[in-house]
Amino acid sequence: MSGAQVCKSCGIPRRTSKSLTWSSNGTITEARNPDHRMVFADVDGLGELFANIEGLIGISIQSIITESKAKATGDFTKELIRGWKGAVVRRAGLGLVINKMGGVAKSFGYGDVEILDVDWKENRIDFRLHDPYSVPLMCGDLRGATEAVKDVIGTVEPEQEDEHTWIVRGRLSPPPSGMEERLAAAPVELKPGDVKYEVCPLCGVPLGISGFDWDVDRGIIRNQETGVRYAFVGPGGIQAIFDELASELGETIPETVIEAQRMRVASQDYEAWRKFGYNEFREMLAILGFGNMVSFEASGGAYNATVENPALPLMIVGTALGALESITGKKGTAEWSIEADRDLKISVRPA
Repeated sequence: MSGAQVCKSCGIPRRTSKSLTWSSNGTITEARNPDHRMVFADVDGLGELFANIEGLIGISIQSIITESKAKATGDFTKELIRGWKGAVVRRAGLGLVINKMGGVAKSFGYGDVEILDVDWKENRIDFRLHDPYSVPLMCGDLRGATEAVKDVIGTVEPEQEDEHTWIVRGRLSPPPSGMEERLAAAPVELKPGDVKYEVCPLCGVPLGISGFDWDVDRGIIRNQETGVRYAFVGPGGIQAIFDELASELGETIPETVIEAQRMRVASQDYEAWRKFGYNEFREMLAILGFGNMVSFEASGGAYNATVENPALPLMIVGTALGALESITGKKGTAEWSIEADRDLKISVRPA
């Protein structure tokens, strides 16, 4: 991690500890924008999740992933640069903005972005992605940020250059006259919580995060035990993909997402699942930013749980089913619901 400042106690990059806040209600938020949640997600798993969905429904969803992520990133970027900030950002130029944000992106596990060529007269900008956390998601991030900063609409086309790099060609045009500005969704009111973390005495990051290796030069974070790649991502952008899939392909999509996630988790030979109890599951869920598990009951091979402030509930349900299968060796069934107060209630049991 040459050139990257890291905590001398836990080894976490300083950019990460300064940029993110872990709260007692099971959430991770951006320090500069507390309304914007993040989750520490298994991005290798996200890629496999998307592939599993494609296999289950029989069509490619790559364009839907990029389009949905572009909308979510565009909304978030517009919110960040409202008012005078927008004028400053647009004068500074997109290249300067991307380069400035590149260090933070690396500390979040996104890989590295290089601007190859810009020609605003021809309305194009080309990027090179090095070790991207997800090609379709990263294409959406680049398109959404570009559209918001330059006040344009556009397309992005990725082309793999070699094993680790992709060229992304962006083509832009002015927005149609009268085009309405997309508005970010209102923040959801979260419940308070009482999750207690054992934290680093120097930087304050939960010590559970120290079980990961950061290669900040490449923008890669991996679990030390499993080797699986992780990154801090906005759950709103992922949920937007699920919502768009349901809108275009029908109401069976939620169960398809759950099944795809179950397939991913059950395929992992993760010995730790067999040792986990309520405290371990609760701490893991909160450290990853997926919510606050306030109840957990196990009886006769069945598990019942309630999660406050859930992020990506479909993935939580799929993970619960996959974990049960990993523990028992048998596929399970799940009943779940989002209550009026937005709590996620789950009941999983062997089939």
